[in-house]
Amino acid sequence: MSDEQMDIHALSDEDFLSASVNDFRTDPSEELESDSEDDKEELDETPEDDVNSEDKEADEPTDEETDEEESEEKEESTDADSEESEEESETTDSEYQNQLAEIMAPIKAAGREVKLDSAAEVRKLVQMGVDYSDKMRGMKPHMKTLKMLENNGLLDPAKLSYLIDLDKKNPEAISKLLKDSELNPLDIDTTEESKYTPSDHSVSDSEVELDDVIARIQDTTTFSDTMDLVNNKWDDTSKRTLVENPTLLESLNTHMTNGTYERVMSEVNKIQMFGGLTGLSDLEAYQQVGKTMQDRGDFNTDKAKEAPTKVSSKPKVETDKDRKDKKRRASPSKKVNSSKTDKDFDPMISLSDEEFMKKFANT
Repeated sequence: MSDEQMDIHALSDEDFLSASVNDFRTDPSEELESDSEDDKEELDETPEDDVNSEDKEADEPTDEETDEEESEEKEESTDADSEESEEESETTDSEYQNQLAEIMAPIKAAGREVKLDSAAEVRKLVQMGVDYSDKMRGMKPHMKTLKMLENNGLLDPAKLSYLIDLDKKNPEAISKLLKDSELNPLDIDTTEESKYTPSDHSVSDSEVELDDVIARIQDTTTFSDTMDLVNNKWDDTSKRTLVENPTLLESLNTHMTNGTYERVMSEVNKIQMFGGLTGLSDLEAYQQVGKTMQDRGDFNTDKAKEAPTKVSSKPKVETDKDRKDKKRRASPSKKVNSSKTDKDFDPMISLSDEEFMKKFANT
């Protein structure tokens, strides 16, 4: 028998019976080669679409992974919102505490210090203030008449009663008037029409307002200095302006109290030393320099001071908190209502003299 594989169907009965069993066995290496070739053919026959599909499926995240990522994002967003809410709550509480402390702080009124100890006392004082304002508003039309009587020494009830009797043509009052005036009744021609024209003793609104301002500031520590400045140091033009606009006097007194006057006048004196501010009254020079200083931002007490940034040589390791902070800053910020008001006023360069003095008093 040859080494090649024998065809069992081509053998005769005699050859088949005499053949060895090994002649019918297949070489193991041939079987392996055959199996390898079959596998290779199967691989070659695998569609490319199936391979690409498997790759895509491997790249795409599973539903579980997607749900897990969404859960983490929601959790981080919730943490950021919670931290932001806590910060807003702390800020609001701090503002309330500051406002409460300011409300309950001692106040100066009528030349003395008053300390309120409860919210009930604060409410009572506010109610009294509102009632007083309403009453003063009702009395305002009569204040000029009262001032006119005061200017002429007629606040004495006895004098007023005498004038009332004359108005009512009381004979005894008229007799007293003739005697006191040393007039002879026979010298008076009662047949002629009277040519009497009343004299004008009325007072202006600014005169009444000036009294109100002086009453408000006379108990302040700087009142005497303010009045000495106006009466003895400033020129007549400035005096007339302050009398015609009494609120400017109150603002000037406030400047004296909070140190603004000293700062502005220091700048005024320096400019005048070099020949500037000529042709202006003392008040006009003060206002002009004050406006310039405000326009420069010299009175912005809330301006933040930038601190130098320290550069660290060590690399910073980003923590979970840092990552959350980054995400929180990147997310849309929520609007927070603030009770704070802007302490700075508009640039005074665009204000009138009276507006400047009023606003300047708040610095």
